[in-house]
Amino acid sequence: MSQGNLELVRRTNEGLQGVDVAPAIRAAFAGNTDAVPPEVAAAFVAWLNLFDPEVEIDTSRVDMPGFGVFRGFDGLVDLFGRWIEEWEHYSWIHHNLIDAGEHVILDAEIHATGTSSGVEVVWNLSQTYTFREGKVIRWCVFTDRAEALEAVGLSEQEAHAGS
Repeated sequence: MSQGNLELVRRTNEGLQGVDVAPAIRAAFAGNTDAVPPEVAAAFVAWLNLFDPEVEIDTSRVDMPGFGVFRGFDGLVDLFGRWIEEWEHYSWIHHNLIDAGEHVILDAEIHATGTSSGVEVVWNLSQTYTFREGKVIRWCVFTDRAEALEAVGLSEQEAHAGS
């Protein structure tokens, strides 16, 4: 089933790769869903359907104020509300996806522009999605791949052997 999880993550993230999601999220929070392009809305719905209603979202390893551990769909909304305030533009590209049993590990290259500063930044993060019965029960964000691998009990060598 784990290879199926990897394909599920890949497929549900396809429609959001490289898309500036900040304007759509702001519009949705403002109740202006007509301003959200239909293809972006559909991609978000597909991505959100990955998650169990009681999902745990752990962003505590990311050094940003207000981030931490969130729970459930209310937690996802809270997380999005916190970070969207900081970014005028925000997009990502996922790569290096690997199957690690009940986990899928991926790297994300983030492109963002600060709301107040106008500064454009690019940074890399790693993420783990932990599955149970076809749904993500835990989503964790890490500052680097080594941390993500360690969190799921893999070494860099084991990760390369499995890819």
